[in-house]
Amino acid sequence: MFLFKSPFVLFVGILLHIVTGLSADKIRCSTAEVFKRNALNHPDAILRKQQLESDIQHWIAQNAAKRENGIQAMITIPVVVHVVYGKDVQNISDAQIQSQIERLNKDFSNSNADKLHSSHPFFTISGNSNIEFCLTRIDPNGNSTNGITRTATTVSEFSDNNDVKFAASGGEDAWDARQYLNIWVCNLGGDLLGYAQFPSDLASAPESDGVVIGYQYFGSSGVVEAPYDLGRTATHEIGHWLNLEHIWGDDDNCSGSDNVSDTPNQETETTGCPSGVRTDNCTGNSPGVMYQNYMDYTDDACMVMFTKGQVDRMNAVFDIARSAIKTSNKCSGTTGVSLLANNKLKIYPNPVQNYLTIEGLPKTRSGNFNIDIFNALGQKVYTTEISSDTMIEMTDLKTGTYVMTIYNDDFTVTQKLTVLK
Repeated sequence: MFLFKSPFVLFVGILLHIVTGLSADKIRCSTAEVFKRNALNHPDAILRKQQLESDIQHWIAQNAAKRENGIQAMITIPVVVHVVYGKDVQNISDAQIQSQIERLNKDFSNSNADKLHSSHPFFTISGNSNIEFCLTRIDPNGNSTNGITRTATTVSEFSDNNDVKFAASGGEDAWDARQYLNIWVCNLGGDLLGYAQFPSDLASAPESDGVVIGYQYFGSSGVVEAPYDLGRTATHEIGHWLNLEHIWGDDDNCSGSDNVSDTPNQETETTGCPSGVRTDNCTGNSPGVMYQNYMDYTDDACMVMFTKGQVDRMNAVFDIARSAIKTSNKCSGTTGVSLLANNKLKIYPNPVQNYLTIEGLPKTRSGNFNIDIFNALGQKVYTTEISSDTMIEMTDLKTGTYVMTIYNDDFTVTQKLTVLK
């Protein structure tokens, strides 16, 4: 649901609202409250969020339509899970952690077994983000890892004050947030399930970037507790990490906005596990509010979808605030972006030394295609324009991993490149 508001009204609204959604006496998420509290101490956080919002809306306007007709890239996010425990039960198993990674991959690809049936009115706007997650195989020092750290602590329970993110306060320090998604799993007090940091704060506070989840709400096996036992707390919080807002916009009485065009206007959060059509004062007609959305507050069993508009919003972040993670090679030694299958387009050789061949470009209204190549820091290091199948010279690029985008007004494709000299 997208309601136009001035940036001032939108972000003051975020500051003034305190998240109070409860389900089964649990606080589903405190991300909005954490941002509000941080912004009171650091007012520039509002300006950063405002600028990111402007950039995202511009990106969507420029890219969403041609993405529908083009080839979408699969982006692989390297994950490090920091288990911080005071009791043995909190030191969750590798199997429980793996169950969460599997849940994320199903939810973000819209391949979850409990997704909406094809007859449901919201089925046609359910979105596949083309984002996948892996437990990282390479640590910040280049050594092999299983993607899990384990830290014993004397802290009996953590709150949403970020103490769990720092060794000095009984937690575990983050790995490089430009290269990894940091997830801390710990004993969260105050009946809190989890919280996240928005990408607008990545540049100013990389040491706290990531997601925090209560140990009993992480994954779908082991010591998880119903009704939050299907791994949807992490799906929800990573949505925030990718700049999704709560679906009701964190402002009650129909005045809030999640800045997404295909989510219905919603008065407030939905709790429990409803069924059938549910309406409110903002959306009074069928199919009603979208309580099935991962960014609502329902129980895990009722969260089953992102919309295409939310997918566009998440993908925009990878070209703006989180561009460096697209080329992170921490999962397998290759970049996190791969070209989805296509019968005609060929880009070879890869790895490449001196010359790269591009064949099978589609016929589009524009006969020209732009080519941009970005390094691992997200910096553009090469750009050119072509009008047909061609060979481009790569001699000026150093050994390393890159991302190449070929695009015009009707087409876009992104391909990982490995340069060896």
